[in-house]
Amino acid sequence: MHYGASSGLELVTGVSYLMILAGFGLRNMLEGTRARLLWPWLLMAIFAICGVTRLDYAGVFSTNSLLLLVLHFTLASCSLAYGVGQLAYAFWPELFSDRDLGRPAT
Repeated sequence: MHYGASSGLELVTGVSYLMILAGFGLRNMLEGTRARLLWPWLLMAIFAICGVTRLDYAGVFSTNSLLLLVLHFTLASCSLAYGVGQLAYAFWPELFSDRDLGRPAT
């Protein structure tokens, strides 16, 4: 475990990443080449936060433990929301509009 980040948050984050992968994999199977990512702006935020925490682990820069814990909690929350959304989108795409897919509504 790194710098006091709780194993519960790491578990939620890891399971959420697998949910994102499963949801997008299902969309690819159902839609083929037409598959689109749900909420691309949230996915970019997840990767940005993940990158910051990993650079801290690698020693590129150092944050205090409270900030790192906040980053882990935010990462777990965002990835869980995205994972649930991606799975819901795989099974019920009619729940989401074009705006949810990062495209302007027509």
